[in-house]
Amino acid sequence: MLVPCIAMLTYSYIFHMGFMNYYLSLGLASIGLALVWRGGRNNLIAAVILAPSILLAHPLGFLWFLGASAYRSLWLRLRGLAKLLPLVLALAVLLGARWFVGHHQGYEVEWRQSPFWQLNGTDQFHVFGDRYRYFSMAIGAFVLAATTAAWLETPVRRNFWSDRRLIIELYAICFCATALLPENLHTDPTGGWIGALVTRLSLVSAVFGLCWLASLPARRWHLLTMVPVAVVFFVFLYQDTGLLNRMEASAERVTRQLPFGTRTLATIFAPNDYRTIYLHVPDRACIGHCFLVSNYEPSTRQFRVRVLPGSPVATASVDDSEDMQSGTYDVQEEDLPLKQLYQCAASDLTQICIRDLAEDEKNGRLGYHPVSNPFFSENP
Repeated sequence: MLVPCIAMLTYSYIFHMGFMNYYLSLGLASIGLALVWRGGRNNLIAAVILAPSILLAHPLGFLWFLGASAYRSLWLRLRGLAKLLPLVLALAVLLGARWFVGHHQGYEVEWRQSPFWQLNGTDQFHVFGDRYRYFSMAIGAFVLAATTAAWLETPVRRNFWSDRRLIIELYAICFCATALLPENLHTDPTGGWIGALVTRLSLVSAVFGLCWLASLPARRWHLLTMVPVAVVFFVFLYQDTGLLNRMEASAERVTRQLPFGTRTLATIFAPNDYRTIYLHVPDRACIGHCFLVSNYEPSTRQFRVRVLPGSPVATASVDDSEDMQSGTYDVQEEDLPLKQLYQCAASDLTQICIRDLAEDEKNGRLGYHPVSNPFFSENP
């Protein structure tokens, strides 16, 4: 039953956004939690040894590993109404965090505009365009149907929920985190955003959703239902990643003849109905040929690659990087010579062109632009 669901989640939204350090962190955290769940001295020692690697990959995965392990340990030691204490404490922490970031004068906060209930884990299957919404609906309907069928088959139905109480509580906490925390958070005016926070956390909700499905008795109709859904899902992915491959090939063609060290900017956008954005298409095309000055990673100081002011390789300003990627940057005399990569026409977004930029012009003056700026925003 779980194989099609696991395969789909493996290539879901977080994977295609390229959040690979976070992706790796959650994978290692899942292994660590499996060791903690099994118990025993050797398993716990192995989990402790694994913990630094989880933290090095991404702090969110480490916090999930640490929090879920501590929650389970405390939960198993409590009895009666006292078992509600970990849940109450977790919700109190989330409410406190929301109040703190919402009232901190030095923080800039962006909240999700879409309904909170959409970030329930099934949103991870909405990868590219609007047609992927149907996979979110299909997965949600499948979980509901499988749960209802298993509940009806249980001799003592009250035990059905009590036997799975820990999974329910952990999922509820994660769901509340996606509902209460901001999507984007800016704590340092000179640094980068902490971006797509709750969108990342919904992947943890999806993992707990798989744990819930694993707790249900497997039935043949589960597999017969999910295999066709998974097949269609991967057919759609093949089509959409094919578009991305053609776009990268076009970008490589126009950068291939550039002298090594050519400085470039880029405005490359996904179709309007796409949830995934294409920030790194020009980065890969420039390898061995040019420098993408607009690359946002060095200026944020959140990655191991850093940049000093005045560097000819990449901008050291977060604000300039955002303007360059959105096409609203005013080219300065000291920037020249500088070239612009852009999508030539809205009718075929895979066709990439290149041109010389002039002083005092907007770098995104020509080419395709989506209806709304995709930077720091996403379709729900």
